[in-house]
Order: sequence, then structure tokens, then C-alpha cells
Amino acid sequence: MYAFQKFALWHWRFVLTAICLLVASAAAAKVSSGASSWPQKDASIRLVVGYAPGGGTDVLARLVAERLGTVVGVPFVVENKPGAGGTIAASMVSKAKSDGYTLLFASDPELAIAPVMLHSMQYDPFTDLRPISQVASGPYMIVANGAFAPNSLPELIDHVRSNPDAVHFGSSGAGTSSHLLGEQLNRTAGIEAVHVPYKGMSAAVNDLVAGHIDYAFVPPLVARAFVEAGKLKALAIATPERIKGLETVPTTAEAGYPTLVGGAWYAVLGPSGLDAEIGEQLQQAIAAVVSSGESRAGIERLALLPQHSSPQQLSELMRKEVEKWRALAADLGL
Repeated sequence: MYAFQKFALWHWRFVLTAICLLVASAAAAKVSSGASSWPQKDASIRLVVGYAPGGGTDVLARLVAERLGTVVGVPFVVENKPGAGGTIAASMVSKAKSDGYTLLFASDPELAIAPVMLHSMQYDPFTDLRPISQVASGPYMIVANGAFAPNSLPELIDHVRSNPDAVHFGSSGAGTSSHLLGEQLNRTAGIEAVHVPYKGMSAAVNDLVAGHIDYAFVPPLVARAFVEAGKLKALAIATPERIKGLETVPTTAEAGYPTLVGGAWYAVLGPSGLDAEIGEQLQQAIAAVVSSGESRAGIERLALLPQHSSPQQLSELMRKEVEKWRALAADLGL
């Protein structure tokens, strides 16, 4: 009887161990299968943008989405979730399923400025999002309404000094790089222009064209057509040297403000739980897009520099940018 009980106990332990091994193997197979079968051919991938249609981030995202669809083999659909300096979209993606079908096409405000400017956030860009690759970067221009009196950066500064609190500059939202550059100009030049935040750059530019605000720091791709039509005028570009395609626009350094340099950079990220194999496939696809002649030419036509990176390089860029904006915010007293 004792021998039978001992055999029975051994038998059930063997059965339980086998069941546990089978469950673990099935789970591992499911994860592996999910990564290797991504993407399903009848699926589409959402590329969430935190800014309104027509703005710089949106225009670039749509160009990249079209090319990624060709490389990956399924459609990439841009979905705009504007507001709060891009943080609404970033928060949404941080809480999305980590299946590779919801990604964030981000700019620096929601990744590097928000952690400095906001007292509380619905996500942590370093723990709730998985870096995939950088896509591009580019400087901002100081652009004024066509009927605004100043025709250069020095004239703008003199005009604001003569009219304190009567001149208004717009931005794509409070806490965005366009806002902080405007505040940096205030501080550096000792002027008092009034900040007017918008839900995206396209809304700010529309009001700038209409004359509701006087000037703004904007991506060249958003303002170029209006400048060529005479509805806006480019006063300066926030770079140390003049850039290709905009050689006639003087730099902030030439105007005597060499530290007034900045713009935006763009990247793709996923939820933190995104499978490493899917992340690698996406990174390789982005590298293929950014490196191709047609895509590079398209990005350069937007006055941007095509760039791709490893996830580690993107994470390091984010950390360096947070340090930069934290130092600037402290200096500006923001």
C-alpha cells in the first residue's frame, strides 16, 4: 500500500511538472509566433501624431508613413491627437497594446520638454515608451506677418522694446520648443513679447497669416509657401550657419544672438512592452526609408535633415535634450 501511495505521489508530481512545462512552452511559442507573424497582412498600423493636420510633425509623419507602408507591406495610417504639447498622443500610445499596431510619431516637446515643464504627467517617456528610431531634425525660423513693420531680427527686437506687452508671438503649445525659443529670445534680448499658445503649429501659422499674432518660431516647411506668397516674411533662422534651400534667410548668429539656436527633432516610439523583434523590424524599416534617395529628397524638401538611429541612440538623445531644456527653463525662470 505504501509503495502504491509513493508511486501515485511521484506520478502526480510528474504530471504537474509536465503540465507546467507545456504551459510555459505554449506561452513562449505564442510570443515568438506573435513577433514572427507581425504584421498581419490584413492589418494596418496606427502612427499617432500629437499635433493638428497640416503642421510640421504631421506633414513629415505622412511622408514617412507612406514610405513605411511600402517597406513593411501594410498601410501606416496617421492618426492626429493634438493638444497639450503632444502629451495627449504620447499618453495614449503609452497605454496602447504592445502588439506593434499602435506607434507614436513624436517630436521633442512630448519626449524632452514635457518632463521639465509639467508638474505631473500621465506617462514617463523613459519607462512607458520604447524608443525605435529617430527620423529627422531641423531648425526653426522666426517668421512674421507680412504687414508687420520689422523686416529683420534686430528690427523686431527694437520694435518690441518700443512696444512692451503689445507684440504677440505664437507657438504650437505651451511648453513646446517654439514656445521656449520665444521665451529665450525675450530673455536674451531683454524684451517683453506676449506668448500665445495654440493646439499645433498649423493653427498658429493660420493666425499669423491672418495678423492675429505678430511672429512665431516655426519649421520652414510650414511657413515657406506663405513666405514665397508674401503673406509672411522670414526674419531669421535659428542656426549658426545658413542652410541649404534657405540661403537668403539670415541666421540668429548673424543678428548677434549665437545662443538662440534650436528647432525640432522627430522620432518613432512604441509602448514600453513592444516585442524586441518587432522593434528591430521597425527600426530597420525606418533606416531603409530614411536612407533611400526618394525619401531623403522628400525630407530635405521639408528643410529637414534625414536621420535614423538605434533605440539606444534615441534614448540618449532624449536624456541629453531633457538636460538641455531643464537648464534653459531654470535660466528663464519657467
